[in-house]
Amino acid sequence: MVPDAGGTPTEWAIELGSPSGLVRQGWVPKTLTPGMNVKIVIRPLKDGKNGGQFLAVTLPDGTQLGDPSTRGGGRGQERVD
Repeated sequence: MVPDAGGTPTEWAIELGSPSGLVRQGWVPKTLTPGMNVKIVIRPLKDGKNGGQFLAVTLPDGTQLGDPSTRGGGRGQERVD
């Protein structure tokens, strides 16, 4: 859940790659758990709705998964904390 401008938690739809691609990036079944506070870099949806294509994630312990070239953000990318 991501807080909106008023502080109300809102759900975002994040599209990830194939399971085999995620495993190559270091994902395991328990990489994410409910309630975990993570920072995600996404390519936002064109229609402006809450969601986008996954690019990279930073876990609470500082571990980073995803495409290393996108971790700093940049044009066409939005960081979701």
